[in-house]
Amino acid sequence: MKRTSGHLYKRGQVYYLRWMVAGQVYNRSTGAHNKRDAENFRDKLMQKMQGATEVEILANVAAGIEGRRAELVALDEAENPPLTIDRAWVAYNAAPNRPDAGDRTLYMYGCQWNRFTAWLKKNHPEVVAMQDVTPDISGAFANWLKKNYSPGTFNKYIRFLHLMWKTLEKQIRLKGDAGNPWSERHITRQGLKGKTHARKELTIHQLRTILEQAEGDFKLLLALGVFTGLRLADCCTLAWGEVDLDRGIIKRVPRKVATRTDKKVKVGIPAYLSALLSQTPVAGRTGYVLPDMAEQYDRNNTVITNRVQKHFEQCGITTHSTRKYNSGRTVVDAGFHSLRHSYISLHAEAGTPQAVLKDLAGHGNIAMTEHYEHLRDETAILHAKSFPALDAMPEPAPGPTQAERVRRLVEGMTAKNWEKNRGELLKIV
Repeated sequence: MKRTSGHLYKRGQVYYLRWMVAGQVYNRSTGAHNKRDAENFRDKLMQKMQGATEVEILANVAAGIEGRRAELVALDEAENPPLTIDRAWVAYNAAPNRPDAGDRTLYMYGCQWNRFTAWLKKNHPEVVAMQDVTPDISGAFANWLKKNYSPGTFNKYIRFLHLMWKTLEKQIRLKGDAGNPWSERHITRQGLKGKTHARKELTIHQLRTILEQAEGDFKLLLALGVFTGLRLADCCTLAWGEVDLDRGIIKRVPRKVATRTDKKVKVGIPAYLSALLSQTPVAGRTGYVLPDMAEQYDRNNTVITNRVQKHFEQCGITTHSTRKYNSGRTVVDAGFHSLRHSYISLHAEAGTPQAVLKDLAGHGNIAMTEHYEHLRDETAILHAKSFPALDAMPEPAPGPTQAERVRRLVEGMTAKNWEKNRGELLKIV
């Protein structure tokens, strides 16, 4: 077999060696900056090939290439080390490809991440880098979740962790979704979407009671839940710009889907709710309908949730079940979301068509949406007026007169709230 002595050439300040075996050209850096050292490197390499068979030569070349590849990988890891667990949350927040999420969603993600890292530190303290989280480890965490949380919470954790690994896959050095330890390839959701514990519906008598025994903004918050079926977040942060009292309709993009769609939920305003909303003077119908509730919800919505459950208890409604999750947490039977369940159930009992009810509730069933037209304003208003179960609610007592509101604001003025009260007074006068 014809041999070659190899050809030296220079690239930048480094000498490279080129040779041919079996018609295939190979190139390799000598690592030398002067010709003499490069020639020594060449002679030693070529000497190894003397007397060797073609197969042996090719094997040596392949080994050399693999060795060089390993060197490059090691160099790359030294210059760009794999993302570590303790730097992952900051990296996720800074990632340009991270899906848009509100402050509350990011807060929830942060809590889930802290729970996972605490579990990881306790059970696998040897794991330092994100790429070291194997399917066995993710499976063990999934089993822990199943023992301690509901199926719905389980799915939320797995979806977030899958999203985090996918968002950071280049820094983690994943090879597509197949390498993601949280993908369905490794953790199946099948069998985990069983019937979750839903909030119980309330009776007409219970709905009347919780409204009759509530006052002020809290009463309006509950009425919004009862008569619109909107979720707590949407009732707390409803803006006057989304309320048309003259036509009797509310139009709002639910917070839950606001990052994915701009489709608005259209809900008619029954007489009882209209009377409560009308107690706010026209001049004061700017910003949030319930500004204090909106501020409290964005700061810590648990305070409002606990207040609702305490109010339900005072009205004789049992809010917690005798059953518990494996983690020891008590199952919640009734809360603000029960108003949404009641709204949907009462509409169904009144004969509201399923397609209309889907739009009233803001459910995103794509398959059904393709078969029905979007809900028209007139339809939403019509179903609000023809809802006998809720029309039977007694009319709310008239709100305070203008003089009474002025007196209350003046009497309640302090050094801390004088600016806010002054603003309210200017709206009235």
